[in-house]
Amino acid sequence: MRSNKNNDEKMSTKKWIVRYTLLPAIGLIFIFTIISFFANNPTTNFNNYTAPISPTIVTTPSVTPTPTPDIDKIPPDIITYQYQDVLPYHCSSSFSLADMKKHQELICISTGDWRGFGDIISVPIIGNIYGSVKKITVDGKDVYWNNAGEIYTRLDLKLQPGLNRFLVIVKDDNGNQSEKYIDINSSPVEQNKDVNVNINQ
Repeated sequence: MRSNKNNDEKMSTKKWIVRYTLLPAIGLIFIFTIISFFANNPTTNFNNYTAPISPTIVTTPSVTPTPTPDIDKIPPDIITYQYQDVLPYHCSSSFSLADMKKHQELICISTGDWRGFGDIISVPIIGNIYGSVKKITVDGKDVYWNNAGEIYTRLDLKLQPGLNRFLVIVKDDNGNQSEKYIDINSSPVEQNKDVNVNINQ
């Protein structure tokens, strides 16, 4: 019995030494190690830790370009010719729409064959149009054409002996405008008072 009691006392002593001496010593060593680590590494500060910044990806929305309106800004071309002469190529049957440039309007215009002499004469206006022509006037009077683009209109024009000039104005569908004069040289010929037509080109 005595032997067992001594053994119990020895075990209690060892536990006491481990609990109150060895463990505190280990704790102190750990604390000193941490303090020593921070003393040797002063820049290490967990309170000021900054997480790495991820790169910002900016997504630009795709924008569909707005098409530029294709607006006709080209004024019509006007060709005048003498009725008795050979037709200019652009006013002949050899010319076609395939020869036209984009947004181009072409007007061939002349006075037809007529006779007379006096203050007011009914003069035929003939020719052709190509393209989107909206309006034609000669001396302020409207000139008309058919669906085939053939011009034929009779206009009462005031003719005086000698040179007479009549302004031709052509407008296309987009409001572009061109102007050109037709010259008519009126003079009596022998007894029948024929007239000579000369058109400015």
